Amino acid sequence: MTKCPNCEKTIPHHVDQCMFCGCVVRATQGYVEKRTNVCPGCEMILKDTTEICPSCGTNVMHLARSTKEVMGFSYSGKAPPFAWPLYYVISGYWILAGIASIALPALMGAGVGGSCWGIVQALLGVGLLLKVNRVRRIVNTICFIGLAFGLLMIGFSLFALIVDGQFGFAVFANGLMTVVTNGLMIWVIGLTQDAFDDFD
Repeated sequence: MTKCPNCEKTIPHHVDQCMFCGCVVRATQGYVEKRTNVCPGCEMILKDTTEICPSCGTNVMHLARSTKEVMGFSYSGKAPPFAWPLYYVISGYWILAGIASIALPALMGAGVGGSCWGIVQALLGVGLLLKVNRVRRIVNTICFIGLAFGLLMIGFSLFALIVDGQFGFAVFANGLMTVVTNGLMIWVIGLTQDAFDDFD
């Protein structure tokens, strides 16, 4: 008996592939790697992070496990314990913020612009809770735009402080909050990405 180098479960020493996690533990040419996959098209042994087979071009993204690229950010390994509660809290915040954007203009008799964005935001929040990967990508893109906008607000606040200190501080605080909330959402999506690879 031996241990699988990937999941560390005990397996028979003569097997070529772990029956628990699918890790290739012994190849025909003596090639052994700690975390590997086999291309279903040409049976080439691939690294765990490979998403496209370099030999035949088969998409093996559903087999890749270790490191996932998320809009330029990557995280290796399982999500830490705090990632899930934080993910659900932020997803709930998107829903509540969307509902507030719908309700407030209606109560104040304002236009429908805020209501339209509120509907979109609430639906995106529901998509986050349902773990829809397309929604996560859309939210990630929105958050990157919001992050850039927040940084611009902080830069503008430095000039506004010279003209009007109180107004400049308000702009700075708003920009800082925008950067923190959007950056946090991007980070949490990156931490939890591995769990949603099967969602389309």
